This record gives sequence, structure tokens and C-alpha cells, in this order.
Amino acid sequence: LVSAMREEGAFDYLLKPLGTLNELSIAVQRAQGHRELRVERQALSDRVAVEASRLQAVVHNTGDAILALDVDDRVTVANPAAQALLDRADLDGCTAQEVLPEALGGLLENWRTLGERKPAVVEIAWPRGRSHLISLAPILGAENAQAGWVMLMRDITHLRNLDELKMRTLTEAAGRIRLPLAQAVSKLAELGLSPAVNASGTSEAVYQLVKLLGRIQHWMDELLALVRIEAGI
Repeated sequence: LVSAMREEGAFDYLLKPLGTLNELSIAVQRAQGHRELRVERQALSDRVAVEASRLQAVVHNTGDAILALDVDDRVTVANPAAQALLDRADLDGCTAQEVLPEALGGLLENWRTLGERKPAVVEIAWPRGRSHLISLAPILGAENAQAGWVMLMRDITHLRNLDELKMRTLTEAAGRIRLPLAQAVSKLAELGLSPAVNASGTSEAVYQLVKLLGRIQHWMDELLALVRIEAGI
């Protein structure tokens, strides 16, 4: 009888006649506390559902390829970008060994061996001359226990192409400027040594121009060196 009542929503029951009014008061307080807990649990559950739906929408619509795997290395999440990148639509439940190409598989093993499962970001070469930025991070469960890992794959080929274009443009511009600049410095140096130059006025102006042009040339060399470093040369 009691279990049947509770299935219909009853929290407790009282035997009649009541021994004291205090017995009724205690039962009401327990019922009120039970209802507050149920309302709070439902609110938390609704909030979790909203956040999960929001996260799912972000993962599904992002341009980056995202793979999440459990502790057994089985795919639990694979967004459309990951399916397109790995050229497989049936990734759920597959193991990492089955779906990851050799480059990613080797990267994963190195991360496990050397990275101590800490977040890592690595750039790797991809087929057909493309470049990808790979982010690896552990998924932690209760009490920081390992619950799996997630891999994010971003195509950065266009960024590499922009770097190459920037370096080529600056190199060409510097090449066009260097020779006239060097000739100007040389001519000014010759002019500074000429007996016809006034020692008090013109000679000082020539000296300052040579110094300024030399500084500009130095800045240009530093800029080119910085561009080469950024391009990985």
C-alpha cells in the first residue's frame, strides 16, 4: 500500500488517530524539505540539459574537427568537421587505432608517453600540402580521474600561406630598397669627405644623414630577420 501511494506521488503517510500534533508537524516539514530537494534537483537537471544542448550545438557547428574518446579509446563525440577530415561518417564507437591516420596516431602515442596527459598543441603536416594545428587535452571525471581525452584539429594552411606571402612581399620590398639605400649612404659618405663641404654646417648635415640612413638599413635587416623567424626559417 505504501509503495503504491508513493508511486502516485505521496511522500509519507500517518496513522489515525494522531498521537500528537507534533507528529503531523514533523511529517509536514519532512514533506516540504523533500519537495524543495526535488524542485532544486529538477532545476539543476534542466540547467545541465540546456548547457549540454548549447555545447552540442557549438561542437556540431564549429569549423574545427573535434574528437572525444573515452578511457578505452572509443569515440564518443565526432562532429561533422571531424567526419569530413577523417573521411568517415561512422566514427561513434570506433577505436582511435581504427580511425586516426598514422601521423595522428603517432602524435597520440608520443603525447601519452611524454606529455603525462597534460594539454598539448602541436603543428603537423597533412596530405596535399596542408598544415593542421592539433590540440590534445585529457577529460577528467570524478576526483580528477582520467575519463578520456579530446582532440581538436584546426586547418591552418591559410595562415601558413599568409606567412609565406608576407615574407615574400617584405623580402621583395627590402631587395628593391637595399641597393638604392646603400648607394645613397655611399654617395653621402663620399660627399662628407669632399674638401668642398663646409666643415661647420654641411659636413654635420651629411654626417647625420649617413647615420639616419644606416639606422633605417639596420631596422630593415631586423624586420626581415623577424619575418624569417616567424616563418620558421
